[in-house]
Amino acid sequence: MAATHKPKSLDILTEDVILLSQVPGEFPDEFRPHLSAVYRWVRKGVHGQKLVSVRLGAKIVTSRQAVARFIAAINSDEA
Repeated sequence: MAATHKPKSLDILTEDVILLSQVPGEFPDEFRPHLSAVYRWVRKGVHGQKLVSVRLGAKIVTSRQAVARFIAAINSDEA
C-alpha cells in the first residue's frame, strides 16, 4: 500500500487566499495550467501530492503559498 502524505494545512488568516479559479492566473502564460488541471490537483493530486484547499461557503479556496508548496513537492518527488 502506498504511503500517503498528510498535506500541510491552509492557514486562511495568514496566507494569501485565492479562489481555485484564480490559480491559473498565478502562472506565467507559457506555463499556465487549465482550470480543470487545478481541480484535478485538489481531488486526485500528482505523484501522491494534493493541492491543499478549503471550502468557504460555496467557494473552494487555496493560497499562493499552498500552490508554491504543491509545485515544490511534486518537483522534489521527480528527483
